[in-house]
Amino acid sequence: MNAHAAMPEGGVNAAGMLLIALKELGAGSANTHAAIAMLADAVGMEYTGQALGIACADELSGPLTCNLGILRYNSNEISALLDIRYPICGDEERMLGQAAKRVAPAGMSVCCASSHTPLHVPAESRIVQGLLKVYHEVTGLDAYTIAIGGGTYSRMMPNTVAFGVCFPGDMDVCHIADEYIDVDKMMLGVKIFAHAIAELAGRESGD
Repeated sequence: MNAHAAMPEGGVNAAGMLLIALKELGAGSANTHAAIAMLADAVGMEYTGQALGIACADELSGPLTCNLGILRYNSNEISALLDIRYPICGDEERMLGQAAKRVAPAGMSVCCASSHTPLHVPAESRIVQGLLKVYHEVTGLDAYTIAIGGGTYSRMMPNTVAFGVCFPGDMDVCHIADEYIDVDKMMLGVKIFAHAIAELAGRESGD
């Protein structure tokens, strides 16, 4: 079963299964067997980062997720690309150090391929409170904030948050085959967006 990298607990990681199988078979050359076994133990099918020594969580943004995204192997070397999404409390430098310490006995090293720090806009901010207000007014539903592990367009501008369109009870079909949206829900989203623009732009201009 496949899953989004931000929610690895919803799927089964084929690369992790392969690592575990290769370890149990004793596969690999003299140079790579220790690394295969280490990756199977430190990453494998786990998605919390616990075995790698980097697990952390906080109340605002939830727990860290660690997804084995790409595994490369030849007779001389093995590499693994991990997709790690960490909470506000996470310290990237410390996590890299912990991971490096964990895999060092197998002759492996750790490097950061790319990085984005967690994005957090306080729930008390004007923009968030304005969005919560119009959501409740239009739908009659309780309005509350959530944290997700996915990267969104909100990284591109300051003081910006991701907003809509997914409602309580809806199946999350984001990025899956045949992604779709219910037309009535889409039109409700349009109505919410229109009210949000009026609420926030009106306040900004003093209207």
